[in-house]
Amino acid sequence: MRRACHSAPDFATRGTDTGSIQSAAREARYRLLGAWADANGLQWIATAHHAEDQLETLLMRIARGSGIAGLSGIRESNGRIIRPLLGFTKAQLVAICAEAGVTPCEDPSNANIDFDRVQIRNWLKTAPPLLDSRRVGRTVTALSEAHDALEWIAAKIEPERIELVENRGATLDPAGLPPEIVRRLLIRALQGLDPGASPRGETIDRALNMLRSGGKMTVGDLLCTGGSLWRIERAPPRGQNR
Repeated sequence: MRRACHSAPDFATRGTDTGSIQSAAREARYRLLGAWADANGLQWIATAHHAEDQLETLLMRIARGSGIAGLSGIRESNGRIIRPLLGFTKAQLVAICAEAGVTPCEDPSNANIDFDRVQIRNWLKTAPPLLDSRRVGRTVTALSEAHDALEWIAAKIEPERIELVENRGATLDPAGLPPEIVRRLLIRALQGLDPGASPRGETIDRALNMLRSGGKMTVGDLLCTGGSLWRIERAPPRGQNR
């Protein structure tokens, strides 16, 4: 059913459209599952993500240049979503299903080589057996713990470094802080003013470089201005001079 790739897949040349399609489909699935769970009075939604899924996710995010947050992989829980099978390999789960007389469903998109995950999965089948999904799981756990520790630090110092200015926006004081902490504080400031904002890594990289040089940059609906204190405020309507 699946075509194996005999060389490393060209992840960089694949368009973001396929990733957007998969992301939109995933969000739609979780919305439907959430609605079904609510209708049936269920608190949790358990998925069957396993150790190979974790390995594939890590490789995908390395290929995309993700930071620590992205490299922390698939989380064991995210809100009401729980993933109790991350410590099992696919072979183990297939054997458990076979013993129980359960026939798993096969997602047709698993055969679509336009998707990064399918390319990586096919490449892993032909690659030297250097990557053990269970050992990689320990690495992902360490990265996840590092991410949580950095978030804890950012939350602790946020009240000292971010000040909300009534009807104006917010200021952020980056002086003397490690770059990764500044990154997280900037994201917190942006989301504090626009809870729906989800700035991606490359956007934050550009914003950080611009702010450090004293420049200005719009992130979503917010205007960021550098200086000794960084200012974040609602961007003026397009075409309006400041």
